Amino acid sequence: MKPKSRSVIVQGIRILVAVALCALPLIAQGSLFSWLGLKGQNPNDVATEAASLREDGNIVGLALSPDGHTLATTAYENLLIHIWDWRTGRIVRTLKKLPGSGNRYVTEPLRFSPDGRFLALCGGVGGTQVVIQVWNPETGAVVHDLANPNPHGNPNRHGSIDCQSIAFSPDGKRLFAVFNRNTYSTTDSLIAYSTRTWQPVWGLPTPSLQMTTLAVSPDGRFLAVGGMYTPPRNSNAPGSEFQARIVIVDVARHVIVRRFTPFSRPFLSLNQLAWSPDGVHLAAGPWVANPGPDDAVRIFDTRTGALVTRETTPNETHIYGLRYTPNGQYLIESALGGHIRIWDGQHQHLLQSIKGVAESLAVSADSRYLAMGGTDKVLVWRLKQAQPIHPIHYKEE
Repeated sequence: MKPKSRSVIVQGIRILVAVALCALPLIAQGSLFSWLGLKGQNPNDVATEAASLREDGNIVGLALSPDGHTLATTAYENLLIHIWDWRTGRIVRTLKKLPGSGNRYVTEPLRFSPDGRFLALCGGVGGTQVVIQVWNPETGAVVHDLANPNPHGNPNRHGSIDCQSIAFSPDGKRLFAVFNRNTYSTTDSLIAYSTRTWQPVWGLPTPSLQMTTLAVSPDGRFLAVGGMYTPPRNSNAPGSEFQARIVIVDVARHVIVRRFTPFSRPFLSLNQLAWSPDGVHLAAGPWVANPGPDDAVRIFDTRTGALVTRETTPNETHIYGLRYTPNGQYLIESALGGHIRIWDGQHQHLLQSIKGVAESLAVSADSRYLAMGGTDKVLVWRLKQAQPIHPIHYKEE
């Protein structure tokens, strides 16, 4: 071999060794795989992509069936609900929404009942008086259309009475719904429906509180309801600004047992609530989170209303989704700084950050899968179970 050729080979080997030595720290941290664009290859990741579904429009509603086999999706721009066999990437059923039922600002529009017998959609009244539609997801048959319970009075400022959020009770016997009514309405804004007769069982008016979202405690004994508090007319008293407000409702007694203000900054609308599986904590996120010490996700003790932990963001953003996994292992958020963040269940360690904006989230009942809805696409990710904590240091871009 010629000396020059031998020199070239030796130099090449030296370069390869140098690259390998530089890559060792990246491999140890698991970041080399992200740098190379290899999804799900980071050994510290708690979520890996399992399926990608092509959709049409902004997916504002997602619901995984109790058995985790099917995924219901709905977009703001059309009147369709798709029920997917997400593992095969096949749409197994298409349901039709009523005209005018689309409302991008509904916080929880789509829900399966705990036994999987019903799929409910919450939306605006539009050209009809229907505010909630209920189907049999197995057959696609309409089970019931729930009409506006007060069609002749107290519309909101847009002239309609919109269903803002829905949730089934853990035993499946009740469907709870909150409605966006006129600010000073004395009619019921929170209504509990029987899933046997689909008639209202009880209701609760909330004057001065425009409801926007709700969450049911794991034992079904309480509801957390969030909205915007409006001070009495002509009120100039200190602390009378428009502010987000959370109320805790005793389901058995139909009364509010606790009130607290989640964010100190006025005119900050509450968009998401999530109850921890042990019933102790309530996570709250606003519609627009501005930079500041108190304007991002906050977690409260549901027994006292005391602040447990907080999270800030340097960029203005919408908090589209908050979900605890049913096993309590993770708290999942979107979209702080254009990311979906996965924390441990105590919100102490950030475990993974997935770049992208998800306007809707859904978690399977067995805590193994996370669905994320964006523009023209739905992603399903597989969540690791009972893994040791490997927190990451995350910096907003």
